[in-house]
Amino acid sequence: MKKNRTIATAATALAAAILLAGCGTPEPEKTPTPSASATPTPTPTPEPGDAAPAQEKVDPPTSLDDALQAANKTAQAYLVYNFDLLSNPALGGDYLVNYASDAALKSAEDTSRVYLENGQFVSGGPSTFEPNMGLSYATPISDQSGQTWENAEVILIGCGDNTAMKFEAEPGKTPQAVTSGRFAAQFDVMYYPNQGVWKVKKLSSPQGGPTC
Repeated sequence: MKKNRTIATAATALAAAILLAGCGTPEPEKTPTPSASATPTPTPTPEPGDAAPAQEKVDPPTSLDDALQAANKTAQAYLVYNFDLLSNPALGGDYLVNYASDAALKSAEDTSRVYLENGQFVSGGPSTFEPNMGLSYATPISDQSGQTWENAEVILIGCGDNTAMKFEAEPGKTPQAVTSGRFAAQFDVMYYPNQGVWKVKKLSSPQGGPTC
């Protein structure tokens, strides 16, 4: 039994702080390959439910600001739905399939599985993230045909806070040991042109990030 096992990359402050970091092998979707770093555009207001939350399709970003705003909207929705998943791990990692890809989706799958095995869950409220748009940026992505989308991958840098999230466990089980507080955080969010949506690819602790 993997009792008290640390999830995915909980070695980083962000992973411990917001339970979103992913360390396993990324699982790219059948969409464009990023050519560098990134930025965002819009997505829907989260309303957690039992089925995988859906996203409304949006157009590719038309500017850096458009991309940053859209990526942040997706990151905020992802935090809410991630809390929904950790509150009820039986939902399974696929619950986030419309908001996460690659390492972030793998982390959700691993985390929900481990929580379910160990009788762990969370209560309280979701983690929060405050982006610093002055430090955040975007880069283009391109597909195999060479078509390019400007500002379609966004790197959001800012501060995460998990103090509202309470880590609990069923009677006789041990809650996950997680430090509560405020941490520098980085979201990698990409626009998938063939789906018309933004998804969180990866979470990490930024190098030389903001003081939170």
